[in-house]
Amino acid sequence: KFSEEKELLQGELEAGRKARLEEKSEAQRAIARLEEDLAAERKAKAEELRNLQVMLTEAQEAKKAIEQQNSSGNEQMAEEFAKYRQSVQDLEASQDKMLAEEREK
Repeated sequence: KFSEEKELLQGELEAGRKARLEEKSEAQRAIARLEEDLAAERKAKAEELRNLQVMLTEAQEAKKAIEQQNSSGNEQMAEEFAKYRQSVQDLEASQDKMLAEEREK
């Protein structure tokens, strides 16, 4: 009877060991899956970051181009206004000259 109990206990012990080994193996597989998921997520985030950096660079370049266009546009407008102002002054001077000539007559 003692040896039967001993065999029974050894069988239970062996079954317990197998169960713990299976649980440990399952836990290791779960950890491996989580690590793979984490690596994939990191890769996706890195790609997203690269895309955002490209978009930021493009936006900065566009802003710079717009600022340059505005700057040159402002300079051009200032030149045109200066020409217009000179034309107005020339016309006023001509008008004054003509009025003065009319008064002399």
